[in-house]
Amino acid sequence: MPDQPARRDTLNTLHNPNDILAECERLAAAECEGRLTMVGDWTLAQNINHLAQLMHRTVDGFEPDLRVNPLLAWFMRTFLKKRLLTRFPPTGLKLKPAFQRVFIAKPSLDTETALDNLRQAVEKSNATTTRHPSPILGELTLNEWNAFQSRHAEHHLSFAVIQNSGN
Repeated sequence: MPDQPARRDTLNTLHNPNDILAECERLAAAECEGRLTMVGDWTLAQNINHLAQLMHRTVDGFEPDLRVNPLLAWFMRTFLKKRLLTRFPPTGLKLKPAFQRVFIAKPSLDTETALDNLRQAVEKSNATTTRHPSPILGELTLNEWNAFQSRHAEHHLSFAVIQNSGN
């Protein structure tokens, strides 16, 4: 059995919602061509939908049950905010059930449905500069939100490896 490919080095390749969408569409095309290998636990559709759900909530607001322990939120804002805006988030975080319900799609979700959800989120995001506070990081500027979402997307999409390609 051949070795599973390593994750892609994607850090600092995305900069805004449009870049995230373009990369997801590129990966979806490779998946349709049978050239995509997922090296993580989630399908491509689950990863794309996860990114879309966060993007929707940055514009629409987060549900009240998505609050986190205030001490944890303070710690994250104080000690990890800069890291989360410039580097990958940690792998393998276990989300509390309320977050799982919102941010983790069923494995049966198809990629085109997830892409449509992301397209809607990007359109909504591009239509306004207003952003709601993160339940974990608090108030973020538009540039900080773009940085966070880009690092977050780079992390999740690094598990999607295109085969037989120069990329």
